[in-house]
Amino acid sequence: MINRKIIIPVFLLLIAACNTESKTESEIPVIKVETTTVGMKSVKIPVYVSGKIKSAKESRLAFKIPGIVETINVKEGDVVREGTVLASLDLTEIEAGLNKARTALQKAERDFARVEKLYRDSVATLEQFQDISSARDIALADLNSAGFNYKHAVISAPSAGKILKRRFEEHELINAGEPVFLFAADSDDLTMETAVADADVVKIKTGDEAIVFPDAYPGESINGTVNEISRVEDTYTGLYEVTISLKRSKLKLFSGFSSRAEIIPANENPEIVIPVESLVEADERKAYVFIVEDKQKVKKHRVTIKNILNEKIVLEKNSLLPGQEIVTRGVEYLRDGYSVKITGENQN
Repeated sequence: MINRKIIIPVFLLLIAACNTESKTESEIPVIKVETTTVGMKSVKIPVYVSGKIKSAKESRLAFKIPGIVETINVKEGDVVREGTVLASLDLTEIEAGLNKARTALQKAERDFARVEKLYRDSVATLEQFQDISSARDIALADLNSAGFNYKHAVISAPSAGKILKRRFEEHELINAGEPVFLFAADSDDLTMETAVADADVVKIKTGDEAIVFPDAYPGESINGTVNEISRVEDTYTGLYEVTISLKRSKLKLFSGFSSRAEIIPANENPEIVIPVESLVEADERKAYVFIVEDKQKVKKHRVTIKNILNEKIVLEKNSLLPGQEIVTRGVEYLRDGYSVKITGENQN
């Protein structure tokens, strides 16, 4: 049999609990907040890249003709003067070709002299004279070509500079045009070589400003300017090469330094921008704001961060609608559904 004396007190306790809970909800204070109205603003969103610093006058030195490398006179890191012979090919075959061409020209000149005399005496025809004249011209061209090859069987320093890379050793067979040295001419001019995806290459143009951050100097930066943008994607990476010219700096920089950079497009684009203090629970690109509804209550709303510019947050355009009112001060005291009293409106 159920004891009534136990049931009644329990029932009364439940009622009291409900009354207490209802009272607690009614006692939730109205939070004073400041707000701002969401709108579109014209901003410059940087393109973030990484790459290598290099000399602005780097070049790849190669032989014009194929052959066997006979001598290499420098090593990586060597500083050389203009005209210094850096490497040469085995001249055995090249000299043979030069001698052959010289002999062929001598014969062609003798034949030309003989036929020319016969032509003047009306013994040789005009066609024979023209043929032997052409043969002499061809022999002269062959000799010039052989002489050019002989001259370019050596690699000389095009200016004073430094050997950055050496890719071959003596007695190796090399193809025409294959780089033997990476050479940096003496110059204080430096560039940063980087590459961007197609979605970013359309945002930038030559002349855009850039800020370069060398990894070797944390906290330091160098100003620069975009001076070259490739119009053809790299076959292997699918990216577009970009060259940034660096302005003179007090920093001691070397070719090959890894760096990061921000390229700042000259063109501005309309974006949704809100103050950083309006965000709550930010996690990488995901964050939340409080939207004010009917000037009385707030609703927690998820947004997606596109970029961060100083103390401003750029949002993806589908995150908020222009004209919506969001809380900028007092967000730390709010919960979804809280009542608020607007004490002021910030200018975003």
